[in-house]
Amino acid sequence: MHVKRLAAAGLLTLISTLLSLPGQATLAAADGPITATVTKVENKFPREVVFSAAAASTAGDVRSVRFRMTTGRGLVERGDNFEITPGRRITADFALRTAGDRFIPAGSVFTYWVEVQDAAGNTFNSEKQQFWYADTRFQWSKLQDGPITVYYYGNGATDAGNVLTSAKVVQAEVGQMLGVPGNEFTVMMYGSSAGRADVIGAQREESSATRAQELIRMGVAYSAEDVVQVQRGGGSLGTQDTARHEIAHLYVNWAAGSGVPTWLNEGLAVWAQATPGREYLDRLDQSIRRDNLLLVRGMESFPGDSDETLLAYGQSWSLVNHLIDKHGKEKFRQLMTSINQVGSEGALKQVYGFASYDDFDAKWREAVGAKPRSYASARPTPIPVFGDGGGVQTNTNAPAGAGSGSGAATNPYGQFPVLPVAGAALAVIIVIAIVAFTRGKKPASG
Repeated sequence: MHVKRLAAAGLLTLISTLLSLPGQATLAAADGPITATVTKVENKFPREVVFSAAAASTAGDVRSVRFRMTTGRGLVERGDNFEITPGRRITADFALRTAGDRFIPAGSVFTYWVEVQDAAGNTFNSEKQQFWYADTRFQWSKLQDGPITVYYYGNGATDAGNVLTSAKVVQAEVGQMLGVPGNEFTVMMYGSSAGRADVIGAQREESSATRAQELIRMGVAYSAEDVVQVQRGGGSLGTQDTARHEIAHLYVNWAAGSGVPTWLNEGLAVWAQATPGREYLDRLDQSIRRDNLLLVRGMESFPGDSDETLLAYGQSWSLVNHLIDKHGKEKFRQLMTSINQVGSEGALKQVYGFASYDDFDAKWREAVGAKPRSYASARPTPIPVFGDGGGVQTNTNAPAGAGSGSGAATNPYGQFPVLPVAGAALAVIIVIAIVAFTRGKKPASG
């Protein structure tokens, strides 16, 4: 294993370099009449990043300068125009918003360039450059091994090393199984859970101060930017299993995109942990004995009720574990890669031969020793869910007879948060069912 350590002072030099890329006021050479470059990048975390550009043309006035950028694998491009006064030579600034509805997580790598047009109709794209969007409150160091980079600060070197080791395990177990082991990603490890404001300040703002206090995220995966943020301590899961869970969400998105149901996404993330978590297993065993398991076709999203959420995670792990143990990793890979074409139920039929979601449910129940159930009268019923604004919406994703106390949490952001959990004191959990390419889960104890 080749592991690089970058001391804080060295990283500050790196950050300084990145913040001033390309660092020269001279314009980039071009074959045509237009020359252009980004002369300066200023990180004003967490609000914005300001890009300064210069452009010139020998054929006519520079009429437009457009800022263009991608993050992560470059699947989604952002862009907007600089405000300029046309002329043969221009300089201008563009402020890229990184908060609110334009949120970009700390740790993201921007690939950016400018597109220039002049009055004669010529167009020029400057050379692409990269910028690491740092949380400037801290002096970061890093560990790197192949496509995996872990950033940390303070006395976090040992924990960061453990997180890197855990990330390599997920790469070998989940990445290899899903056929996407080589993708690059970044883990941002924040301070101990006692300093919870550290990581909260790097995450998307909540809709209210009350909700922000409820959502103390121990870990979040941002699929669009290929970034995971974890908090040292990681709640009852611990730092390493929190990281393993969140990293698994990235691999799910890389392999199957955004159409993966929550039970499958979360189930694989729990499967990726070193241990599923005692609370999940205890709640699953209890529900098997009491015959109050969730209806699998109703698990597209998860209950908001704390007790039901524990069951949802435990049952999801058991469903995924059953598929992998009984049918093998190759079939599971085929399941994940088929979902975008035929949907989750269609993929279960195509890959495993199940007649329906209910047929899969029945065979899994038999395998875990649960009592048979009738599916004819089982109908999902509306239950409350947390909406974008922190209010209550409804969602039809629970088995018939589910009380109004269970709720499914939707994720308006396409993130995957992990919250601190401790037995009956389970925190409010927001389960993120959207793994969107346009934006980038899990409770801690689970």
